[in-house]
Amino acid sequence: MLVVLNGYCNEPRNQPLLALNQVDNALHGATGFLDNILSGVVEQMDDDALRIRSNSGTYELPSAHVEPGVLKGVEREFVVSADRVSFSVEEPSATNRVKCRLVSEEFIGSVVTVHCESADGHDFKLQLQERDLTQYELKSGSRVWLSWNTEDAHVPPTQQE
Repeated sequence: MLVVLNGYCNEPRNQPLLALNQVDNALHGATGFLDNILSGVVEQMDDDALRIRSNSGTYELPSAHVEPGVLKGVEREFVVSADRVSFSVEEPSATNRVKCRLVSEEFIGSVVTVHCESADGHDFKLQLQERDLTQYELKSGSRVWLSWNTEDAHVPPTQQE
């Protein structure tokens, strides 16, 4: 498998990519590689939605995906799978959206994992078909918008000590 990330490929002479993957896997586990893990402070919670404010924006999650007892003002993580994130060059009307710069693209067959970074430095990943990406004239550093449906975000349960 050939992986290209910000000018490096995974051939043996290019160790920076291998180190990046090892760090990401150590922080988030092997399954976390294709998840977007964000954290922020709970601003509001009602019967329908939970609003979390992070450095990259304020996001809405369905209350049904949150364990009981989540309190306003408490910091929580939430997860959005890379295959649930949408991509556009125009600002979307979605509630959950963030402006990013394109960092790199990773091709595995016809599936592309796109690596982006928000203004606050948070890394985002999304997956799409290569044919969906080729309709845009993008290069590293291009400004793009990412968005996801409210119901596609999940708050993992807190770890009991």
